[in-house]
Amino acid sequence: MHLANSALSPECIAMTWAGAAAGVSLAASYARKSGVNSAQFATASKLTVLVLAAQMINVPVLDGASTHLIGGALLAWYLGPSLAALCMTSVLVVQTMILGDGGLAALGANVINMALIPCLVVSLISSRSKSYSAVVWSTWLGIFAAAGGLVLQTISMTSSGTGDFAFRILTNHVWAGLFEATVTLAALAALRVAADVQAKGRLDQTMLAALFALILVVPFSSAIPDGYESAAATTGQAHLLHPYLESTEGMFSAGHFLQEIQHICVSAVSYISADNSLVLAVLAIYLCSVCNNFVVPRLLGRSRLAASIKTSV
Repeated sequence: MHLANSALSPECIAMTWAGAAAGVSLAASYARKSGVNSAQFATASKLTVLVLAAQMINVPVLDGASTHLIGGALLAWYLGPSLAALCMTSVLVVQTMILGDGGLAALGANVINMALIPCLVVSLISSRSKSYSAVVWSTWLGIFAAAGGLVLQTISMTSSGTGDFAFRILTNHVWAGLFEATVTLAALAALRVAADVQAKGRLDQTMLAALFALILVVPFSSAIPDGYESAAATTGQAHLLHPYLESTEGMFSAGHFLQEIQHICVSAVSYISADNSLVLAVLAIYLCSVCNNFVVPRLLGRSRLAASIKTSV
């Protein structure tokens, strides 16, 4: 679901960056009002790196399409939608700058689709019900709504066959949403059981074991394109997957600058990791923890919290 730079028009790049900035600022404001202490944030940091690790594992769900956990709904149900939106933004930044998943110019759109929309849907549904059925419906709806947002964001850059592209994306994400809902429900159940048994100690052990298991599975991730990539490739919209903007003039110049920064960062990380998937996973997880522990407390305006937090992973 990560959009490439070429998937968006310059106007859409500007609007989605502005929308993402506004959404993240609003989430930070709500999180400040709800209050987050160092113990809560330590749990959030551990769960955030688990989501990053899980996102690196693609699983086939259809003939010619795969999916992976997004994790926004999982974080929103366990941490609360506001803090979850901030943590998901950290995940997306690291994925963009370290793994090359999605374009830096398209980061605003990716934050809206994978962080803000799922967390907003959970916020709306959890205010009415906190049952397991609410978890399933909110998770599925969050993924489907994000796919709808993706279609709207890319529509100005699609050629003929726009309807087929939209239909294929939405169909793929019906199944991706079911996968997301199943994993989210299972993960929440496991986390709640672990939290009930000897409280913090057992929860930390459970998350550490899960992280270790996910890292070991990363090399076996499916190479099949995800729902977005598959839809673009099979409906004649492969140009939406190009990492570079077609033009460097006018309003594209800022996007070009961003994509060059991303290219430098991704190339440096690739050189350091020697393209070893296990090394890359460990490096990305460590940098995600550092990013989350540095940025999120400052968005919360909690200098004491920022000073008290130590790197969790």
